[in-house]
Amino acid sequence: TYTAVYKAITDAVPITITSQPEGLELKITKGNGRVVTETTPFVTYMTVGNTAPVAAPQSQGELRFSRWEDGVSTRGRMITATAISQTYKAIYSNKVILQSIPSGLDIMFNWENVTTPAESYAEVGSEMKIYGWQYLNSLKFDQWAEGGRMRKTVVKTEEAQSFVAQYVPA
Repeated sequence: TYTAVYKAITDAVPITITSQPEGLELKITKGNGRVVTETTPFVTYMTVGNTAPVAAPQSQGELRFSRWEDGVSTRGRMITATAISQTYKAIYSNKVILQSIPSGLDIMFNWENVTTPAESYAEVGSEMKIYGWQYLNSLKFDQWAEGGRMRKTVVKTEEAQSFVAQYVPA
């Protein structure tokens, strides 16, 4: 006859690891030292006071690591289990392609002047300020190829986005 004895871990708390956007792969080192790759969001249980390293890859497809939601800027970080459950979120950015017709003109992207064609990155879900100049080099702003006003605010999607400012002779 065998008797199984189970010990309840009463001081374990749930730690949620997620990302923006969700569905990305992050690595966590478990208590036995084994590194596990998990798809976000996921929950792991840790004993209060224990620590574990978590790592977000620099890039995943078109996405690029930006920061952790609480402001930590390094991809790898140590998390510590406290008496209350916690959530850690890795924030990723995606590509923004800026163009003009004709090429080589300046447009404003998030308060920065850029010469087209240009590529930049913006955090998924963030607001982007994209402005065409009304008059530029004997040209007049006509329209954005994608529609919208000369000065527009757009929310960054999970996909790469392209914006084309179209100019005509003034």
